[in-house]
Amino acid sequence: MKNKDSDELIFKIITIGNSGVGKTSIIKRYVHDSFDENALSTIGIGLAFKEVTIKNGKTIKLKFVDTAGQEAYKALTKTYYKNTDAVLFVFSLDDKDTYKDIEEWIKTFKEVNKDEIPKYLIGNKCDLQKKCVSEEEIEKLKNEHNLIAYFFTSAKLNTNINDIFIDVSERLYQKYKKYGKKNQNSIHLEKHKSKNKEKKSCGICNFNPDL
Repeated sequence: MKNKDSDELIFKIITIGNSGVGKTSIIKRYVHDSFDENALSTIGIGLAFKEVTIKNGKTIKLKFVDTAGQEAYKALTKTYYKNTDAVLFVFSLDDKDTYKDIEEWIKTFKEVNKDEIPKYLIGNKCDLQKKCVSEEEIEKLKNEHNLIAYFFTSAKLNTNINDIFIDVSERLYQKYKKYGKKNQNSIHLEKHKSKNKEKKSCGICNFNPDL
């Protein structure tokens, strides 16, 4: 049976990365279980929805925001960074430049969205024999930017696609159960006010220990 509050419980997931890395293909594979070898790059923004039943039997909705990777659309896509529940930074394992550019994508995202949300690193096109990025480089980037997890994927072969969103769905629901539908800055603020946390001022949530 459909969960009564499924229409209200919607989590927004955004994909970010260079054009051609497979962001759209990952979403299409998960939402529609399809793959188009000749798919065109996203122009502007793409949207998709999927209802998901998590481990405890609850039903939630995932809203996917697929951003364009071209320079011409960066100003537009940045407006969609806010109010995001989780973000996937995607690069192509066969193109070192797409990996190098991830740091800039992360930096830009954090400038717009300072919320504490799950951030994932996705290395797509693992089915290709040519691999230009080592496991050591991937682990270094993941640790430097405090990313939740790394997944290597193939939208073409449906490798690890479901695993990504099982992990995302469970994390987001557990966060919802703990905090409710609070603003992420409110969550961050509560951490500062916790008795076990050091009382330092914070530019993210504007916390001032003297107030």
